[in-house]
Amino acid sequence: STAVSQLIGSKNANSSSLASGFYDGYSGSQQDVVLGAFLTAYTNNDVTDRNINPVRNIPVPNWTLNYNGLTKFKFTQKFLKSFKLNHGYNSTVSLDGMQTNLNAQVDATGNAFARDLNNNFISPMQLQNVRISEKFAPLIGVLATWTIFGKTLTTNFEYKKSRDATLSLANNQVTENMTEEITFGTVLNVPKLKLPFERVKQNDLIVNLNFSYRDNLTVIRKVVENTNQATAGQQTFSFKLDANYKLTDHLMVIFYYDQSLNIPRVQTSFVTGSIKTGITVRFDLNALRQ
Repeated sequence: STAVSQLIGSKNANSSSLASGFYDGYSGSQQDVVLGAFLTAYTNNDVTDRNINPVRNIPVPNWTLNYNGLTKFKFTQKFLKSFKLNHGYNSTVSLDGMQTNLNAQVDATGNAFARDLNNNFISPMQLQNVRISEKFAPLIGVLATWTIFGKTLTTNFEYKKSRDATLSLANNQVTENMTEEITFGTVLNVPKLKLPFERVKQNDLIVNLNFSYRDNLTVIRKVVENTNQATAGQQTFSFKLDANYKLTDHLMVIFYYDQSLNIPRVQTSFVTGSIKTGITVRFDLNALRQ
């Protein structure tokens, strides 16, 4: 924040350099200093006139990348039916409560000179909240269909990351929410599987397996006090399995297993988990009308 204070203060003739590294009227709690430090720190940019201004700041471009050319090679066509690799990034900067501060005053040269109770120069433009949102959705994603020993296997993998940082200029406090998520799923199709029952016809066995991991953490960072405190968050593990088999044209049996585990990131919560398993028999009445 001292670099932002020096950049702003050196352009105001009503301010002068202090021994602490800050400029007079532009301490670590002054709105323009806090805002500029927040923008340059969370966007990893240099301290310049453009980067510390949320209106003039150039946003990072968003993009989406997809690649599906792996199946065009001869050596992959024997075991790979389809393949898609994707990557995406999305970023936004939002400003809330922007309004003119009538208590602000400037001299004939346009330099601020009116001060608040903390002896800071009053900014002509007042803001309530500034939010920076970044998402890799996904950072890496792979969707593929394989042919293995005459069986069809579909796999899906995604790795996502996101971060939301909100600066409240009412109390000079940053609320940061960070999320990391990994999901893996597969669908196995075993065609014409014969069960050891005479009256049951051969049918396809479809097995779905899904695993997910999610890590979420919320941290409150107080700018003036220079403290960081984790207020919420947890690690979540989830495993799901279901096997579907048609006994007749109208009757289907499903075996399912669902297990989850939640590990809190704060000491005020406890570890929780659940397990669900069983067999479901489903009778399709709509098929009788055909």
